[in-house]
Amino acid sequence: MAKKNDVLKKKIEKKAEAVKEVVGEEPAVEPKKITAAEEPKKIAAKAAPKRISAKETPKKITAKEEPKKIAAKAAPKKLENKAEPEEKEVAAAVEVKKAVRKAKTETPKAEAKPKKTVKAKTETTEEKAKPARKAAKKAVEEVKEDKTKKAVKRPAKKAEAEAVVLPFTVEEGIQKMNAMNIFYTFDEYHRLLIENETITKAIEAIIDECKLVDFDRSVLEVLYGDLVRRVDVKTSDFKAMKKTLEEIMNRKTTSFEEDSQLYHDAFYFAGKLLEYGERFKLSTTDKLKAWTGVDMVQYYNFYMDMALKVLPEWADKDVDIYEDFMSEVCTQFTDLCAELEFRFQIDLADIQIAHGFYSKGDSTFEYLLRENEIKDYIYYRYAHAYVDINLDKAKWIANRAFAVVDKRYVYYPLLVEIANR
Repeated sequence: MAKKNDVLKKKIEKKAEAVKEVVGEEPAVEPKKITAAEEPKKIAAKAAPKRISAKETPKKITAKEEPKKIAAKAAPKKLENKAEPEEKEVAAAVEVKKAVRKAKTETPKAEAKPKKTVKAKTETTEEKAKPARKAAKKAVEEVKEDKTKKAVKRPAKKAEAEAVVLPFTVEEGIQKMNAMNIFYTFDEYHRLLIENETITKAIEAIIDECKLVDFDRSVLEVLYGDLVRRVDVKTSDFKAMKKTLEEIMNRKTTSFEEDSQLYHDAFYFAGKLLEYGERFKLSTTDKLKAWTGVDMVQYYNFYMDMALKVLPEWADKDVDIYEDFMSEVCTQFTDLCAELEFRFQIDLADIQIAHGFYSKGDSTFEYLLRENEIKDYIYYRYAHAYVDINLDKAKWIANRAFAVVDKRYVYYPLLVEIANR
């Protein structure tokens, strides 16, 4: 029994020790110290506002810093209004000094001096300087008053007119001219300037043409002067153009390339002349001839000579351009139409056949034969146009001509030559 009890006792002690070990391990468990509740204390939600606070941003960008850069007090630093009084005061002081010196120099030599002391001289000078200072001050005040009066005076008549009518656009200027009973377009004002060379003469022409009676000449001068300052071509430009046109008509060429360049140059200035006719509403070339000193009929004949020379070798579109251009020229200028329309039509028919537009060319030649009495020339040009293209057709046209053309006509021998080929 004793042994059993001892064994039991030992078991109980072992159990107790085991319990002690188990009980002792529970309080020693460290995870209770490092719990999820303890971590929020270390990383608290309040820590973030300390690092990124709403108050720190206003310190960097405050509304008070901008007024320091752009302060309202910066404007008084110019002190422009004060500068003038200071200059005037300086000028007044200079005047006073001059007056004092004058008083000294104008002092009579025979005048008795009370005492030869420095004090006595100073007193005498001061007494004599007082009236001079008053006079200088009064003179400065009078100058100020005079300047004020001059500033109040009415401006000169022309300046007043400029203040009334300027600035304005071309349309506004023309409307103001209309209000003065002057009804011209801008191009007509331009034309008047070219015809009269100077603004004064042009204004006289306007007064005469419009029969102006009750009007302000200064306003008219300002309006017209501002309008014509905007023109792109003046009388001097036409004088320079005269040399160019004469050079073109007298230029010598030795190759097809040079002929082509010459045609290009002639075409460019022929277009310029047409443009001036359209702008200035010219129905004849008389004024163009007067402005440039070149006969327009002669110049356009030269241009057509070059067209007949080079266009048969150029592109089809160049033929169309030539047709449209010369149609506009004949429409714009009646004198050129009377002189050049027949030649333009027969040349165009010739060029069209050379480019293969046979129906167009044939119809033009047939029209010219019906409408003109000069049959021999038209038949010759018609037959000649087909010599290098279709010789049989050329011969047929020549033989057809003999029905109305005989030995009396100039081109009869040439038609015979084509018919006998």
